[in-house]
Amino acid sequence: MVGVLAEETTVGNTISSLFGKVEWQAGLIIGHIGPKRAHAVAVVPIPNRKNTDNNANPNEGVQGLSSGWVALHANKVRQVLPGGVSVIGVYLFAPRSVVDAQSKLRQLVLSVFNNASYSDKIDQFRDEPSDRVSLHICASTRKTTCRSFDVSQKGEGRPCDWKVQKFLSKWQTLRCDFPLNTTIGFSKSENNGYLNFLQRAMEPHFNQLKQSMMVPSETTKLDLQAVLPDENHINMETLVPPIMEGNESLSVEVKQINHLLCIKGCVQGHAILPPKCTLQQATMALQCDLMRSLTCRINIFCDSLIEEDEEEQDVKDLADIPPMQLPKRVIAHWCSIPLSDYILPFEDNNEYSDTIARIKKLFSIEMAVGNINPVDTVNDNLTHEIGNNMQGNNDKDKNTTSSSGKLAQKSNQVWMLGVIVGVFAIIIAYFLTK
Repeated sequence: MVGVLAEETTVGNTISSLFGKVEWQAGLIIGHIGPKRAHAVAVVPIPNRKNTDNNANPNEGVQGLSSGWVALHANKVRQVLPGGVSVIGVYLFAPRSVVDAQSKLRQLVLSVFNNASYSDKIDQFRDEPSDRVSLHICASTRKTTCRSFDVSQKGEGRPCDWKVQKFLSKWQTLRCDFPLNTTIGFSKSENNGYLNFLQRAMEPHFNQLKQSMMVPSETTKLDLQAVLPDENHINMETLVPPIMEGNESLSVEVKQINHLLCIKGCVQGHAILPPKCTLQQATMALQCDLMRSLTCRINIFCDSLIEEDEEEQDVKDLADIPPMQLPKRVIAHWCSIPLSDYILPFEDNNEYSDTIARIKKLFSIEMAVGNINPVDTVNDNLTHEIGNNMQGNNDKDKNTTSSSGKLAQKSNQVWMLGVIVGVFAIIIAYFLTK
């Protein structure tokens, strides 16, 4: 990595405001890792644990900073971010007198990467360098020391440039819809295995998403290396392949079913990327966002399940079971960065008080109600129609996510292109062996 380009409004000004205000502060660097340069789009302070103070002795504060605590906060922040950006490093604002500041930064950077949560491990299908960034800002001299670490290898960090300028307004905002239509039945006997069961039940849909392709609406030629149109906001169409059959080992008898999770509609994907990104990079960024969103919702849903006190009774009619929903997604707009939050049915959807509180806790920012918007169409018209897509009743999960004729035509182009490439590869291999 040659260097890091930092956004002036959300990074440069935030760091400058720390001088004379606090003795020390540690935080996360949010951004995008490119092949030659990284972009830092925001910095997020790490909240202190009890009995710690940013105006206390910097040596004691920095050395007492737990790697596990930093990694936990990084996992929570990742779930909120759009596709195209992630946690790319750690910064430390402290005097140079702090003992082993660079060693501590390296420890924190590696901890953040190695302790990624399940939902963020899905990001690993993205094609990006394994470099991560550390930044030390001297609280007395204002000197910055930036280093990059290859987290896939052991070794010391390499010095790299740190430059501050405005660029985020030129980035491209991408949006797409991923159709989902499934009903998953499961029983209370799953107990603490709710999360594991639902993750496995959703695996066919995750695989379908990984094989999908996102293209600009007016695209007529499918080229993964084609550069996106020069527009600030781009609506992408999702080319969805046929869904693979579900895991038969997850079958649950009807009489054992106590819960029905219904997901019907479109899940919206969001991403931000630097200009001149390719169609392949856009697809990966949107896939990453959708993966994060779905796995995060499943985690929240499982946490919200409460065991009923009464004894289980046989269910003779699935229509008697009220369908449950995943949390709805809302977008909180912060300096051109769309942050995500997820609202459960019993939460306030008008004032977004819970969303504002969660965003403030994670990012230490005040979010106005007017900057928060709902985005999903999932389960807007939810009914008791279970149909043949009942997963867990030995029925196969049918793909009822057909789109327009134009979308279907593009999907066929993708698969035909794959077949043609495969045939040519076989022919070339045949002649090479002669």
